Amino acid sequence: MTLPLAHLGHFLWIFYILPVIIVIAGIVRSTIKEKKSARAEEPDD
Repeated sequence: MTLPLAHLGHFLWIFYILPVIIVIAGIVRSTIKEKKSARAEEPDD
């Protein structure tokens, strides 16, 4: 049985979008963490 390499091009977008998703997740995670720490340092009046 041979691998269907002729159709590999249809799935190459996965290799391009995966790093983008990782970067976006990192930005969102750091933004949420920063907002939580800013809220924790905020004095309650």
